[in-house]
Amino acid sequence: MYVTKLILTNLGPVENAVIQPLFHEDGRPKPIILVGRNGSGKSLALSVIVDAMLESQKKLWEKIPELEHNQFLRLMTGRYIKSGSDYSLTEVSFGDKTIGFSQVEFVSSMKRKDFLLKYPGFAIDGTVLNEEDSDRDRFFKDFKAYGETKPELMKDIYLYFPYFRYESPSWLNDVVAPELDVKSHITGVSAHRTIQTGIVGEINRWLLDLVLDREIYEKQIVALPLEGADVKLNVHIPGKYIGPNATTVSLIQSILTEILSSKDSSIQNVRFGISKKGSRSIAVHAIRNGIDTQEVPGLSQMSSGELMILSLFCTIIRFFDIRNGRPPETLEEIRGVVLVDEIDLHLHIGLQKDLLPKIISMFPNVQFIISNHSPFFNMGMAEKNGDDLSIVDMPRGIPIDATSFSEFQTGYDAFIGVDQQYKLGYEKILKKLNGASRPLIITEGKTDWMHFKAALSVLKSEGLFESLDIDFLEYGEEIEMGDARLASMCKHFADVPQGRSTIFVFDRDNPQIIKDMAGDQASKHKKWSKDVASMCIPIPPHRTQYTNVSVEFLYTDDEIRTVDAKSGKRLFFDNEIEEYGLPKKRKDKLRILKQADQDEEFTKKIFDTQCERIKDENGVAVAHSKTVFATNILNKEEPFKEFSRDHFKEVFAVWENILSK
Repeated sequence: MYVTKLILTNLGPVENAVIQPLFHEDGRPKPIILVGRNGSGKSLALSVIVDAMLESQKKLWEKIPELEHNQFLRLMTGRYIKSGSDYSLTEVSFGDKTIGFSQVEFVSSMKRKDFLLKYPGFAIDGTVLNEEDSDRDRFFKDFKAYGETKPELMKDIYLYFPYFRYESPSWLNDVVAPELDVKSHITGVSAHRTIQTGIVGEINRWLLDLVLDREIYEKQIVALPLEGADVKLNVHIPGKYIGPNATTVSLIQSILTEILSSKDSSIQNVRFGISKKGSRSIAVHAIRNGIDTQEVPGLSQMSSGELMILSLFCTIIRFFDIRNGRPPETLEEIRGVVLVDEIDLHLHIGLQKDLLPKIISMFPNVQFIISNHSPFFNMGMAEKNGDDLSIVDMPRGIPIDATSFSEFQTGYDAFIGVDQQYKLGYEKILKKLNGASRPLIITEGKTDWMHFKAALSVLKSEGLFESLDIDFLEYGEEIEMGDARLASMCKHFADVPQGRSTIFVFDRDNPQIIKDMAGDQASKHKKWSKDVASMCIPIPPHRTQYTNVSVEFLYTDDEIRTVDAKSGKRLFFDNEIEEYGLPKKRKDKLRILKQADQDEEFTKKIFDTQCERIKDENGVAVAHSKTVFATNILNKEEPFKEFSRDHFKEVFAVWENILSK
């Protein structure tokens, strides 16, 4: 049975919310996502549903783990009556009035007589309140069952994964014991715990039992005949696993494959293994191109987010097994209602947007009712489900069109792109560090290392800095480093002993980076650890008033404006260029000013964006990029090889100072 109606009236922040779950034509439920700010009533809405779930279990069993039959999960208190209102009313229905159940909860701040004077003819679920019902004066709960609900309740799963892990919510009755673990199967006593806490440890133990039982009881031994010259023998070799444990393990492995392949697309499949005796645990093996390798030695070595996802969905499978006395043949066989509060907890946005919606879709006959703060999860669910999804804005209880979250796609793509760039840069540095022992210089920009490498070569030929034996991280368009990403890498590598000196070199054009990475004025560097240091490019004497000093500013302006004899192009400063366009149109054209804007002289930067747009009065492109400029210098092209390297000397002196200590 699924939730078919939820009505919240004057409950906490909710004035009047009517949530009507949607279903496919074949009866499959569509997921419901409750969204809204903190304190908008999302968790309260879920608490109303789980309260009714537990009441249904009390009708089914003589004893349930969470509470006694004379107890309620939710405290009925006037504290949750909406400010300015006289009462709160909740109604939740499962199934229909042929086979189903419903629960109504009413709480009033007024005595019944006074309430009816103010609200004459007030009806709850079709029944008019009357003064004679003294036992239900200020509050009451009514649970009603329709038809033969027991068969449905016995086979369907009803689970609630709360937001709290170590503390109880204010609406929870403090005599309730949701953590109670029933060890034995006793007639009339439910072994099914609706409220799920501490699921990671529990699932770890359960998976270990599953894998060991499969190994002991379900491994098939195949006899192969072996014939020799004089004898005939049968050789016994392990075959397939056949049995309920093998079925369950296979389903879980399909979920784990989705989890691990979401971060490594080369993983085709995964399987469970068993670690060595002494610290027995479940190992995870990945299959790539038919090659089986151990991915993690134990489930506890997975990330917390991955482990939470695995544990949550394993719990669903486990409790189908408990309910039905057997595992499901397929995930499609599992039916029921699963409530998840703040499903985005502990999860990177990539897992929220792509992985969670994919795994939820693997359980098409489970009604997921989820509260969530992440627009990325909503966006992923909308992409996966299209219109087959309900997103409900709390506290209004109003459905929101899924396209309301499309504006987050740009931000998501940008974040994931940045994340990937960081990974590429990090891996390149790691590879370089592992490849040699000489000190490594890592620069902010993809052309900076070219200037330093060329300058050091020239100065060494003049007998200077001959002892400065270093490597550069040489990279290009494949990595977008930038100052913020480089700073993060510097701090990370400082936390891990490297065994190789590494110097991170930044431009002097960002006040925060200068503050964090430049060090003191005397040493002109900052020591992060024994092996890691950072510095900002020192200000050369001819740039003392300039605020945006990049490596190119170590040359003179005339050198920077040097024309490439082969192409007729040169570098431009941004104060030499003007953007313009037709009246009332976007400024999408560039032109060269007859004279550089002197008001911007001390804040100017090198213009390096779509240089091909800079054209002379004849429409001829006259600008080249910083990459072309740096390549000409590195390759000692005329006349670039004649540049002075005097202002690089201070940089190299700082490097010598760092490496001498």
